[in-house]
Amino acid sequence: MEVQTIMSPGIGFGIIKKYVRGQDLKYEDKKIIIVTDEDLVASDTMNFEWDKISGIITTSGTKNSHSAIVAKQHEVPAAVISDITDFIDDDFIAIDTNSSSKGKVYYKPSIDELKKILTQLKILNIKKENLSKYKLPETITKDGHKVTVAANIGCSDDIAEIKKNCAEGIGVVRTEFSYEMFDSLEGRLPTEDELYEEYSKISNSLTDKPIIVRTLDAGADKPVSSLIRAGVLKENEINSALGSRGIRPCLEHPEILKTQVKAIMRANYPNNNLHIMFPMITQVEEIEKGKEIVDDAIKELRNQNMNFVECPIGIMVETPAIAQITDRLSNYCDFISIGTNDLTQYTTASDRMNDCVEKIANPYNPGMVRILKNIISGAHNGKKRIMCGVCGEIAADPKYIPLLLAMGLDEFSMNSSSILPARRLITNLTLEECNNLLDEVLEMDKSSEIESYLEVFYKEHNLSIMTKERESRKENLTDVLKRENSALDLRNEYKELVDENLPDYIEEEL
Repeated sequence: MEVQTIMSPGIGFGIIKKYVRGQDLKYEDKKIIIVTDEDLVASDTMNFEWDKISGIITTSGTKNSHSAIVAKQHEVPAAVISDITDFIDDDFIAIDTNSSSKGKVYYKPSIDELKKILTQLKILNIKKENLSKYKLPETITKDGHKVTVAANIGCSDDIAEIKKNCAEGIGVVRTEFSYEMFDSLEGRLPTEDELYEEYSKISNSLTDKPIIVRTLDAGADKPVSSLIRAGVLKENEINSALGSRGIRPCLEHPEILKTQVKAIMRANYPNNNLHIMFPMITQVEEIEKGKEIVDDAIKELRNQNMNFVECPIGIMVETPAIAQITDRLSNYCDFISIGTNDLTQYTTASDRMNDCVEKIANPYNPGMVRILKNIISGAHNGKKRIMCGVCGEIAADPKYIPLLLAMGLDEFSMNSSSILPARRLITNLTLEECNNLLDEVLEMDKSSEIESYLEVFYKEHNLSIMTKERESRKENLTDVLKRENSALDLRNEYKELVDENLPDYIEEEL
């Protein structure tokens, strides 16, 4: 069955478990693949036992939906297909979103299909082995230009994975995950002390690295029921993507923001590695109001004789209005991070959660290329230079990375699974070739033309990198072949690659 949209790349095998919101997910001895008619949201996925899940199949969702983001974070393949009506619980299924541009779902795959997918899995595993050499403490281009490759996380549980891939910091902590967890489990908002415990875990786990904590970014596609019950958010708000979300409800209800800011600054003691970032800013008045709340929080902490350290203050640039004045922002904040997922949808006037206009919400739009260039240039050439990062999906897009390098981006922040591939590409590029590429792209008028041109550039460079890696790997090639040849038959091969026994119906055929 052809895949309509690849939400997360990879290969997975498992038994079907149909998921309905509000019902407990049943796990088995074998890995499961979640199949659902719903586009999963945070309240669904926060309770998943991810080590038992090898895939997600839905009938709705986009490359930028929550399902896609969280699946990538856990390195689980995920796909959108047209129909799941005939799928039956506990039947065997495989998902391959790695070996082709479209991807495939194999319902009860045949022996020949199974062998084909296992071959792709072996290739994927070898590629992962090759990436291990890019577990480096820093990221530097071939001609000596240093950038930061950081991670996006939802909670402290994600720390182990980002350490494994040598993240150079955390570009965004999506703190709404903690709010949604308390909302789902206890039907309430977290307290200051509970938030402090969570942020302390994160700070203490990466004491020598910068960590950007985004304040509560609820609303629109991230509803929190307890906030709705409290009257902070509206239920079923019309045109919610343009409504009360991000910093807006927090400024209307300053106690919520103050509680979170106090927890962050308390957790910043003694490591002094946390930064505070306000989301969904459209005007400097919102930054000023947010900083007034921070000042109130500082006064309260002093009066309470709490240990704390003040944090640098930054903002998300994800609306066209604030994107036009980044040269002025050094008067109001210490750094910025571009949220390209929302910036793309607002710039192209196309809802990123709506698959009908997904192709229009395209970061390769010539207007998007220019607006990104202007944002970064403004941040670097204002009254004082401020750090500029990207924490949207294009930070990990191998086609877009050379453009962002040429624009002068300081920090690339992405899901943990993308860190090593991104570092691999960056360390094999030079700024000169990236600058030449950007000059060519700025002369183009069509999204399709830009994307195709960047695709060719990436393929040529990837081929060159692969050739170099193949040469350096010759010494280890014998060991790789030995491991491959150890799979003497389909049973052993499946067991070796998937760590499970073959499904019963395949055993019967054998």
